[in-house]
Amino acid sequence: RVVILTFTECGRTLEAKGSRGTDHGTAYPVFAIGERIRGGLFGEHPSLRASALDRYGDPVATSDFRCVYATLLRRVLGADDVALLGADFFDPALDFTL
Repeated sequence: RVVILTFTECGRTLEAKGSRGTDHGTAYPVFAIGERIRGGLFGEHPSLRASALDRYGDPVATSDFRCVYATLLRRVLGADDVALLGADFFDPALDFTL
């Protein structure tokens, strides 16, 4: 009966910065865990090709978090995701629920 959704507000950069670590980036993973969740990878992986990176040299996210959230609201909680999010973000390609 429990579904856990975890994500970070930012990804990581590909290149190390002056402190030899990575900095905040743009693309990030989202994890959904629970009995009502199908295992697997959903959505497209961000491209690491130089021509596909943003102007700062970071990967570009391929899925909007609101699509993941809309899926959970609609398919797991039975809520009106359009009313709650103010638009229809549901993406059948990201439907990871059972």
